[in-house]
Amino acid sequence: MSQFSLTLSIPKEKQVAWDCNEGYYFQSFPENEYQQGYYLYHTTTFQALKCILKDGFLLGSAEEKRKHNSHALHDGIICFTTNPLRHTSGMPQFFLMGYIGNTCYLRWPLRVLERLGVRPTVYELGCHDLEAIAMQTPLLLQFIRKKEDVEEEYGEDFPSFKYSQWMSENEFRIVCPSQWKLPPETEAFVSSPQQEKALSGVAKFPVRIDPILYEIRRHLCEGKYIPEVRRYQSRIEDAIDAIDRSEKWDELWTTKNKLWGFHYETEEIVKKRDRKRAKKFLLTSREELESLISTTINLMPKT
Repeated sequence: MSQFSLTLSIPKEKQVAWDCNEGYYFQSFPENEYQQGYYLYHTTTFQALKCILKDGFLLGSAEEKRKHNSHALHDGIICFTTNPLRHTSGMPQFFLMGYIGNTCYLRWPLRVLERLGVRPTVYELGCHDLEAIAMQTPLLLQFIRKKEDVEEEYGEDFPSFKYSQWMSENEFRIVCPSQWKLPPETEAFVSSPQQEKALSGVAKFPVRIDPILYEIRRHLCEGKYIPEVRRYQSRIEDAIDAIDRSEKWDELWTTKNKLWGFHYETEEIVKKRDRKRAKKFLLTSREELESLISTTINLMPKT
């Protein structure tokens, strides 16, 4: 009965397609070539980056990573990506929700890491993967390899470079049972001036601000405060307009002056996109501002 059910669940033509495509892998490839060539990146948190630069090495052992409070998905290997923004968040949906986990990264020329043993990851392919590659990006078909070819190329290290999912990560890896010493060509990139300053006395390597990460982080931080200040600015304008239209405008002269003071402050915050000042404004002025606006509610036209 179970054999009969299995036969029904997988159409014959689909089973033939799966059998034909079995044993194929997708091999990672370099992307985003610059004048100096290709680069690889190791994304991480700021706290982890401080430890890495201070120690002068990356950890390959999962046990050692956990001791250092680092994420340990793979044991005995160190992973690199071909795009520093790809692993900005631990999971893509967190980035969409306004969360950034990995705000920093290390960078090396690919040619340097290849001399040290870094190699492309190979991803197992199913029938649906091949179909997606063929339809979306025919160019990627050149990176599909047969199982026997990659097994021969990677030898006994093949299990360390084989992965079953997330080929979109396009990772490169190096086998490292314990510690991987940072080569002299190491460069560190952070996402804020504060991070850059904090590493000035720690790092033996160049530390720079990534302008794209800086803008993303600033935009997400502003998302917590600046839009709320902008909404208050609009409410203040409505309250002032209601006072001007009211027959009691002379009685509300003091309220109007205070509202204009708050309006000037919100205007400056929004214009300069000053996140710290916006946060302070919301903490110290919200209660008084709500009280002032509430006195004009009855004066506003009914909608």
